[in-house]
This record gives sequence, structure tokens and C-alpha cells, in this order.
Amino acid sequence: MAEAHEPTTTLPASTLLESKQALTRSLDNLLQRYLSLLDQHQKLQQDLNNHLSNGYLSLAQANFSNPNRIRYGQDCCDDRMQASTIVSVKDASPSFSVLDSVAEYRTLASETNDLKFGPLPEKHADGHESTFEEKDKASGTPIDPLKWFGILVPPALRASQNNFKSAVIDVVPALASVSNEMKGLEIEVRRTRKRLKKAN
Repeated sequence: MAEAHEPTTTLPASTLLESKQALTRSLDNLLQRYLSLLDQHQKLQQDLNNHLSNGYLSLAQANFSNPNRIRYGQDCCDDRMQASTIVSVKDASPSFSVLDSVAEYRTLASETNDLKFGPLPEKHADGHESTFEEKDKASGTPIDPLKWFGILVPPALRASQNNFKSAVIDVVPALASVSNEMKGLEIEVRRTRKRLKKAN
């Protein structure tokens, strides 16, 4: 008895050629995008290095020219230190961004009942006047560390703070977003190459 064979369907040569060409164009576009991101990643790395090196250089100048023999740095940090920026990660789009202030974060956290940053500040019930630090905490605004050293701070110290702020607020989120997108493109390139290999 003759065995029944299932009919096999073969794609026309023109269809296979179009499929190969489409995969080749897709791979070219992915690689072009990846090279563009790689160039952007290198520029951001250079910007980050410049901001950090300028920040540490300005901090060293402020310590060298300080007549009060107060060394600016981690030795001056205490319980008043609070985060002035919060990094936000969006689930829908894998990109990183910095919220405008801690107050904005606490507003979002209170709406979603997700207080990872800490409890919201409470007002005093006894009616006494809040200190400078308590007013900043009550408003959700972190204390500027430069205020710990008075009003007249060395210009080099202020320049150091600006360099570190620029690195954290502008460069680091952009660098993290580009790195994350590059990882996704690497996966897409590998998948496209496998499909193209099978088509050949």
C-alpha cells in the first residue's frame, strides 16, 4: 500500500529573494542605528569624563584656597544630606530621566502609595516655628549643601557643584538610555542574522 505524503509547499524564487533583500535591508538599518548610538555613547563618555575631572579639579582648588582650613568633601556630610535628584525609569520606554525635584517624586509617590524615598514630612502640632532645615524638609526641597558653609562660598566650590550636577542630571541618564538601547539593538541584530542565515 502506498503511503500518503503531505503536500509540501515551496516558495517561489522571487519571494525568497525579496525576503532575503528585506532581511538584508533590516540588518543594514539596525547596524547603522547601532553605529550612530555607539558614536553618541563615546561622546557622552567624554562629556562625563570632562564634567567629573573639572568637578574634582574645582573642588581641589576650593580646598587649597580655603583660609578656614575646612576641607570640603565627604567629611562635611551629615544627616542633613538629602538626594536632590531622583532617577525615573519608564517601563513602556526603556529610558532614564531625572525628576525636577524630590518634591515631584514625593508627589508621585504619595499618589501611588509607593514611598521608597521615605515618609512625607509632617507638620509640627505644637505650633513652634520650624528651623531653616525643617522648612526645607516640610516643603520637600532638599537643602543645598553649599548653604552649610555660609553665603559666601568660594567660586571654585560652586563651579565644582555645577559640574557634578551637570554630570548627574544631563549626562548619566542619557548615557544609561543609550547603553540600554544598544543592548536591545544587539539582540535584534543577532535575531536578524539568524533569520538571514536560515533564508540562505
